[in-house]
Amino acid sequence: MNMPGLLSKDAIDRVKIYFSLIPFLHPRGFDEYISAYKYFFTAWLYLVVVYWVYLSLKKYSQNNMVFTKFDVAIIVYYLTLFSITFIDRLSFSDCLQKLFAAPVFCLICVDLCRNNSKKFIICANNIFIIEFILGTVIFNSVFYSYYFKPALNHLTFLGHVNICAQMGVTAILFAYCEYYFYGNKIKLISQIILSIIIMVGSVTNASYLAVILLVIFFVFNKLKMRNIITKYSYMYIWIYLLLNIILFGIIMGGKLSINLGGFSLNGRGFIWREAIKNYLNNPIFGYGAHGTYIVVFWSKWTDNGSGMNYMHNQILQILNDGGIILGIVFMILLLVLFGQIKKIKSLNLRFWTCTVMNIMLVVMIFESPMEYIVVFMLFELIANMYKMEQLGRKYYD
Repeated sequence: MNMPGLLSKDAIDRVKIYFSLIPFLHPRGFDEYISAYKYFFTAWLYLVVVYWVYLSLKKYSQNNMVFTKFDVAIIVYYLTLFSITFIDRLSFSDCLQKLFAAPVFCLICVDLCRNNSKKFIICANNIFIIEFILGTVIFNSVFYSYYFKPALNHLTFLGHVNICAQMGVTAILFAYCEYYFYGNKIKLISQIILSIIIMVGSVTNASYLAVILLVIFFVFNKLKMRNIITKYSYMYIWIYLLLNIILFGIIMGGKLSINLGGFSLNGRGFIWREAIKNYLNNPIFGYGAHGTYIVVFWSKWTDNGSGMNYMHNQILQILNDGGIILGIVFMILLLVLFGQIKKIKSLNLRFWTCTVMNIMLVVMIFESPMEYIVVFMLFELIANMYKMEQLGRKYYD
């Protein structure tokens, strides 16, 4: 029986991409309740990790791997984190995905960006759209209120509410790329609407700020301010760093509760104060991945008194994981990433790429996105955007 297209190269490529992406992007809300569900996706994830390590070693042995500045920055970042963790802890317990799965996911995204960009972008968009629709229409706080109450138990179908902002803005950039390169405007509009619903539904200040910033940058775009926004892109990194320093100074000055225009820290002030104190006890090398826990007054009710490793701030997360050493590597990584944005020739594409990255920097003030894997997908897309642009639309059609 002849089944046209079923075993075509195009179909096989798509199956491989879905097989590789789904375990990393799967909705994690039910992980908290159904052990079999969590173990299934974890086993799938490590199967993908082994498969891609094998493929990469094969390519490396054939001298088919080319490294860019951002590739080197990611490699140095993970080698530094790995080394500090091993020296500090002599163990990798509780951080296998962070130290091994995440860098392999970067490898997957790099390979797909450079060798199969069109299918990668389309497949990733399809995954985001399906998950967002399921989370909005079916597995929501109305029909599944026992499981998902964002305002109370901080869980959604996608996972902890902390992940919603980064998933939303990442999905929007992927959808914009599909529109820009392949002309799919309907999917872009659908993805923007779904992403906003997902972010607002998470009931987090980081998501609210992300939505507000999207609107503000949309206005900038309409006012033809694209060139002004993208011209001094490195400046945003230093503004991000300065804002964190000011915020930490305020916190250590004793003001743990800040309320600006209806936005509050929601207890983050207490977490940040303990995280800063913790870091200052070991400022050079930190404690390694998952090497320290922050205990606040509500820990005895929510964490059995053990505390948390999630610092709700990317810089504090990195400083506690790897001290000032890893902090410097992180800043270099951001500088290299923004350097990749400057290589994009199209003003529209450069503007929206810069916009999404700026929003992510704001999210990084209130969350630790690199504790989740999705943000690396965004980083790799941005780092390889100029290469996709160089190849042009005709290459993909």
